[in-house]
Amino acid sequence: IMEKTIHIMRGLPGSGKSTWLEQNYPNIPTCSADHYFIDDEGIYRFNPRDLGFAHDECFETFVSLTTSNDYLRIPLEQIAIDNTNTKLWEFFGYVQVARHLNYKIAIHQFKPPCQARDDEEMRRYINKCHQRCIHGVPIQTMFRMQRESEKIPPHWDVEIHDHYDDDLSASYSDGSAKLSH
Repeated sequence: IMEKTIHIMRGLPGSGKSTWLEQNYPNIPTCSADHYFIDDEGIYRFNPRDLGFAHDECFETFVSLTTSNDYLRIPLEQIAIDNTNTKLWEFFGYVQVARHLNYKIAIHQFKPPCQARDDEEMRRYINKCHQRCIHGVPIQTMFRMQRESEKIPPHWDVEIHDHYDDDLSASYSDGSAKLSH
């Protein structure tokens, strides 16, 4: 029996969250605010005025999946949350619900290369994410998101998997380190 787990993705747009998720967990349900912006023809049409609605719908979908599945009448074992989640408040509700329902919480953080210790390396990383991003996020927004990204407090007691973008041109493989706080 597989342990009930919520996989929460964190990282800039274009950092490889969705790609990694598709490669490593291709068959689990994924809740994403991006789904709100996909029209009936499958075209992504972002409207910043609807961002709050998109995140509300994402959270409602998550709660529905964790409490009962209409078809199976049981909660799902594995669920992914695929949003940027750079600020703690953006995903704290998911953590609270998951804890309440006894899910293990695995947070996957997509980070700049290990050696990105200076501003130039960080600029290169953000520029590369911007090039890979399919959602048209302005680069200034990406710089702000990286600058304002918050660390997960140790008392949250979650599994943290850090995925470093050491080879920006390669597809993602799981080079994560399992850390339990």
